[in-house]
Amino acid sequence: MPNNYLFYKKGELYNYLRQLKDNLKEEIFSLNSDYLLNISVYDLTQHLISKYYLDCPKIDRNEIYIDNQREVDIDVRHDRMRDIRDRTKPFYIKGTEISIAVPFSGNFILFDFQPSSFTSNRPQGIIRGNEIIIAVRQINHNAEEIKGIYNREVGLIERYLSWVESDIKSHNDSLESSINQIIDIRKKKLIADKGLLSDIGLPIKKRDNAPQTYTVPSIIKKPLIKRPEVSGNTYKPEPILANQEYEDILSIIRYNRQIMVAEIAVID
Repeated sequence: MPNNYLFYKKGELYNYLRQLKDNLKEEIFSLNSDYLLNISVYDLTQHLISKYYLDCPKIDRNEIYIDNQREVDIDVRHDRMRDIRDRTKPFYIKGTEISIAVPFSGNFILFDFQPSSFTSNRPQGIIRGNEIIIAVRQINHNAEEIKGIYNREVGLIERYLSWVESDIKSHNDSLESSINQIIDIRKKKLIADKGLLSDIGLPIKKRDNAPQTYTVPSIIKKPLIKRPEVSGNTYKPEPILANQEYEDILSIIRYNRQIMVAEIAVID
């Protein structure tokens, strides 16, 4: 079988999950300030969950089928039962390759990363769309042997997927709270910025080239919830009285009250 190892190509799953969290934070912090301050936090959170949630692949054993059969050259130089004089170079004989398609649902990219638990015997296969193609090569025509090989391979893939699912559970479970926390931090900072500008008292010139969009991650797992829209109005903080103005108003109220009390006393 060709060396097409699964759960290996792009490194450790732990690092990928950490990078996803960094991407999520970067995306929220890149949102236009007026958009973030006006949008429904719930709607934005649901959109981001649909984008960053990881759907662990699941194999459908009931749909496994033979995809192809072809004649191939098989190198048998390491077969000690054969009389081969020079084993330093390939010695080919004709054999048969059976390609077995194993359908799955879920996010195919998770087949590229090594989970925290793994074995020295890695699963092999090629991802084609929503199928894993397992190639079984054989010199003799032994159907039971072929069934044994692909069943062991599918079982090993399912074992790895159970480890993947365990690793991504924490990521998925904490998504909503992580998103809300990052949005809250970002909004508090933006509101403080708006309040600072309001306190300065100078008019703000609107930039025509202000960014209105943000970068979309390339990995989409489930049907994506559309990013919620808001009107083009600029967010305006609630008006706040300066401390001195507030004290002056209270003084005027107290003064008028004293005059009214005095007039009532004269009348009496």
